[in-house]
Amino acid sequence: MGTRYLVDTNIAIYLLNGALPENAQSFLRPILNEESNLSIVAKIELLGWQFSNPEDEKKATDFITDSIVLPLTDVIAEKAIELRKTKNSNSAMPSSLPLPCCIN
Repeated sequence: MGTRYLVDTNIAIYLLNGALPENAQSFLRPILNEESNLSIVAKIELLGWQFSNPEDEKKATDFITDSIVLPLTDVIAEKAIELRKTKNSNSAMPSSLPLPCCIN
């Protein structure tokens, strides 16, 4: 299997709202059509939002239903901490992380 990705909450929001640039959508669509992976944190963040209309909530719920929701494990937490410490503390985490870095 090739590279697998864990989709960040912000990327999911931009994607669901159609706010990603075309080149980003072109890159993500085939990946997400094959396998969409979210963390449990992304699920909480997406569904914990106060939706302005039921259609947006349904889009988010459907996206999560069609995704593999991964639990937060110590291995993933430790890798995220390691990545965070190696980055400038003022910079954001990457929008997505290749899954092999996090999961055996």
